[in-house]
Amino acid sequence: MQQRFSHLLKCQLPVLPLVLLALVPFLNHCVSGSNPEDRFAQSEGLTALALQTPVSNSDQFSFMAVGDTHLKGDTSRIKRILDSGTSRGSEFFVVLGDIVDRGAWDSYAPLKDLLTTEGWWGKFFSVLGNHDIVEDSWTHYKDMFGPNHYSFDAGNSRFLVLDTADGTVGDRQWAWLEAELDKPRPTNTFILSHYMPLVPDVNTYLKLSNSEEAAKMIGLCTRKQVTAVLGGHYHSYTARTLGSTRYIVAGGGGGRTMEPVRSHFYVEVRVNGNTIEEEMIPVE
Repeated sequence: MQQRFSHLLKCQLPVLPLVLLALVPFLNHCVSGSNPEDRFAQSEGLTALALQTPVSNSDQFSFMAVGDTHLKGDTSRIKRILDSGTSRGSEFFVVLGDIVDRGAWDSYAPLKDLLTTEGWWGKFFSVLGNHDIVEDSWTHYKDMFGPNHYSFDAGNSRFLVLDTADGTVGDRQWAWLEAELDKPRPTNTFILSHYMPLVPDVNTYLKLSNSEEAAKMIGLCTRKQVTAVLGGHYHSYTARTLGSTRYIVAGGGGGRTMEPVRSHFYVEVRVNGNTIEEEMIPVE
């Protein structure tokens, strides 16, 4: 009997890491100090981040996008990203969620200090990720960066920033997104979200948790001719065009790396009239 039990235990042990990995999103939600509806309501009236210096050429510019920096106080990789972007002519910087690893104020503060010192505050935009809502993190986030959902214009492009930190969009935010997409818009429209509706060419649960909601977003982007959706959560780089919309996963800012790109990086997005192209730039 003891020998049979030992054999059974050995067979089951390899499964345990997979079970624990699958529980990670739920564990994040359990320690969250906020919920999507409250964050939406609390964002009303908050001042959103804005581009304080217009891009030099409204029809031709580039910007940096990266998700999952998972800061714990050390901003050295962010500094290398900023230096790289400066040398390549990027005009603003977007972090696509999971800015910090946990919810402490002293994880956020060094980032703002760096952005201010390096002249990037006023050229920086944030997206809320699941690590940015644990414990008291949402309180710190909104005090530093403002609302969980907002829009901004840069050159010939509009950017719509979503809060998908719980793995969903939610009814009130859907209504807001659809209303924004019904407004007159410039040439290009970008949606920025932590969770993506799909992770191209990867079979993973690390995307919007509701498959119907994911399909709804893809359909909405097709109908409204959204130029691109950028996000993270999956710690790698992968991209695909569906219809006229480009879906770009840029989760290379920090933390453990995942296939197909086992390195840290940011994505440079280049806008040229009504076309875009992206390039993965390694940064260790």
